[in-house]
Amino acid sequence: MTDEIDSDANNTHELTAEVARALIARGWRLTTAESCTGGNLAAALCAQADTAAFYDTGVVTFQR
Repeated sequence: MTDEIDSDANNTHELTAEVARALIARGWRLTTAESCTGGNLAAALCAQADTAAFYDTGVVTFQR
């Protein structure tokens, strides 16, 4: 992937907002798979007002 986001984000909410805008502008959807992060990435992405426009599926799995 050659597209990059040049970010001046100061916190997670600002960064995920930038990611959301970039995905929507490109017509892309995002799927995540997490383990040790416990769903924190999905939670941050889903905190955006327009989540349904860019976020498709999130999976959180952990095995000890």
